[in-house]
Amino acid sequence: LAAKAQTCPLHWVPDQQYLCIRAQDDRLVGMADLRLAVNEKILLYYGQIGYSIRPGERGKGYGDRQLKLVLEAAQLAREGKLTAQEIAHEMERRRELLDVSFLVERLDFLHKGGRCSGVALLGANMLNLRPCIQVKDGQMMVGKKYRGSYVGCLLQYIRERLKGRDDIDTRRIFITESGGFTPEELAQVEAAVRSCQPFDEVLHTRAGCTVSSHCGPRTLGILYFHTK
Repeated sequence: LAAKAQTCPLHWVPDQQYLCIRAQDDRLVGMADLRLAVNEKILLYYGQIGYSIRPGERGKGYGDRQLKLVLEAAQLAREGKLTAQEIAHEMERRRELLDVSFLVERLDFLHKGGRCSGVALLGANMLNLRPCIQVKDGQMMVGKKYRGSYVGCLLQYIRERLKGRDDIDTRRIFITESGGFTPEELAQVEAAVRSCQPFDEVLHTRAGCTVSSHCGPRTLGILYFHTK
């Protein structure tokens, strides 16, 4: 009903629905709606993309990856060169090229959620360590640990992931954060991103409730595609 304006229920807008299905076991882990028009409620409350993740699959990075893939699929659909089935196959290929990672300021929230021991929390806080969380195949893994002021660590994290790489799709990158940053800090982060690669678009988004509640405020990550 929501595919066309003529058949939409009252106060709805046309949309496209995408299903997030895990390749290993064909399990439906989430879905997203791309709203093709806006009204007052969408502008004020909902936004043009709505998504949900199955309760048992939350906290695994699917929400952010799903958002990135939906935008890619929407762009291909707008270009009109591929059929729906061809777009689905292209998304299966691209999901393996998606790079998702975050830098966490403190481990308090990870500790409260049972994802980090008390000893690790104490050591990280004493040594000023900022762990990088990498998302791969639905698993959140601790990568490199940075040390020093948080903004300095963020800039180093961005440079190490982006600078000098020739395998990054420079059409679009997301800077995704859980809140608590000043406009000046976010401007520094964007400037670092743009200095490393000539991205056409740098989009700022808020992390979902799962990442925010597990990792706490002032968590920030970059999401982008590789080309190979």
